[in-house]
Amino acid sequence: MFPIAIPFITWQPTDVDFHEILSGSYDEYITGYFEKLAMVCPKTDILLRFAHEMELRPQYQESWYSWQGYDPQLYIDVWKHLVTISRKIDPNIKWVWSPNRADDYSIPYYPGDEYVDYVGLSVNLPSDKAPRFKDFYDFYRNERGKEVLESFGKPIIISEAAFCDGDGTAREDYFRSIFDWYRQDPSITAIVFFNYDVSDTQQYQFTDDQDCLKIFSEGIQSLQ
Repeated sequence: MFPIAIPFITWQPTDVDFHEILSGSYDEYITGYFEKLAMVCPKTDILLRFAHEMELRPQYQESWYSWQGYDPQLYIDVWKHLVTISRKIDPNIKWVWSPNRADDYSIPYYPGDEYVDYVGLSVNLPSDKAPRFKDFYDFYRNERGKEVLESFGKPIIISEAAFCDGDGTAREDYFRSIFDWYRQDPSITAIVFFNYDVSDTQQYQFTDDQDCLKIFSEGIQSLQ
């Protein structure tokens, strides 16, 4: 039986100076936030993905989040600070460490096993890369870092899964492959479908596509 709901929250510290978080300047706000979570969800886990996709690569022309590219040790210190506060207030808050890819650029940002409950990954396939990969598994294994992610020994949550708008048949096949692989891979605890148009060239919303919505609905029902 599936639980009624487990919240999955992405907490984005946009334009917040991590040094100020570490100094305690935001402790009152942080404490209040965790207390509200504990009040709203007193009997279930709460999955919290903080400052995801934190790593930068040389090939990236620019960052898309204000916290990307911070010094890895500063990122880790802030992460530990938040986790320490949350565990005093609500042990049901579980922390999801979720880079953009799992590789040598993301590994330095790993806060350590004691401070991470789940590891995650964004597996959104853009249309310009789609021809290189035959399905979700191929993309996850060959570009997103399946092997590296599994090396942490933590349960895995695919924090974002999507296919950029374009060839409708290709996106439908990709959606089917997400459910197909989820059934086969015991290391994946959950998959979160990304449903948002980031830009004109990154259109990931699928709920306006009846065929994809049907595949999604049937896939969810098949897991129950």
